[in-house]
Amino acid sequence: MTDQLRVLRDGSGEAADVYLGFLDAINHQDLEAAERFVDVGRYRECRLPGGFVPWTGAKASLQEIWQGLPDLRVELR
Repeated sequence: MTDQLRVLRDGSGEAADVYLGFLDAINHQDLEAAERFVDVGRYRECRLPGGFVPWTGAKASLQEIWQGLPDLRVELR
């Protein structure tokens, strides 16, 4: 079990650890790993226009973005 998953399962980590783990998975284009950091039943992403989309819609959106921008990375400073 990775440290990031341990944080999720036992609640010992900070919210920042979970968020950074999610971003790391997205930066590696690993949607399976990213899904471990979200509650797929409650996840909603805001789309303008169009309201909110569930996790399945967000994954499809990311895959489409990666087709056009395969080297896209998120960095926090």
